[in-house]
Amino acid sequence: MIQLSTLPLGLVLMLGLLALLLHALLYALKKYGLPLVKSRRQRQRLEGLLLRAGVALWLSWAVFAFYRLLLASPVFALATIILLIVLGWPWWKDFYPGLLLRLEGDLRPGDYLSHEGRAYKILQLRGRSVQLAGEDGGLLVLPYHLIQKPAIYRSVEKTALSPFSFEVTLEGPNAQQRLEQWLAASPWTAPAYPANVVQLGPDTYRITAYAPDADIQERQEAYIRQQIEG
Repeated sequence: MIQLSTLPLGLVLMLGLLALLLHALLYALKKYGLPLVKSRRQRQRLEGLLLRAGVALWLSWAVFAFYRLLLASPVFALATIILLIVLGWPWWKDFYPGLLLRLEGDLRPGDYLSHEGRAYKILQLRGRSVQLAGEDGGLLVLPYHLIQKPAIYRSVEKTALSPFSFEVTLEGPNAQQRLEQWLAASPWTAPAYPANVVQLGPDTYRITAYAPDADIQERQEAYIRQQIEG
């Protein structure tokens, strides 16, 4: 039994105040700082950077808090961790996969999501769920743990596409055929607009693909380079 006199109340209050200040800082940057950036592409990059910075700051706070509590009262610190895990499991099972999807850039407003055979447009990313709009105008709030990555896709065929090119280096036999296969399998390639691969020199190729905006261009190029490196 933990005695009340042994509880580090002052330390708990200090850690709570630090958490409150950290939350206020991150909220202010997201609520009032990001809207000042007019470029949509630049704002998306800053949102990703702010998310990663927030994760790093909260992890630092958690490590610091656990270390200080462990020094002040090991029993209290361990009991707190166990309670957070056991009682907070319904919260964690949605928060953790949602955080991974957002950190990896797999989930963004404007993307489309297939759920139970129906297509939904992503309207808003929340802490534990994503808000979706159906083709009939209805809204659906879907917990993150119900989302499968293959169900996430970007609708590009209804948008005007523009060509773009980039060069890659790939060694080995049938390199051009492998590039063409990767491009055909890429989730960022519109079937009606197949990409073209031209060999420029030994192991050097220029890829010409089609995309509606710079964001899809970056994803297409990143996908192909990941296949080459992998």
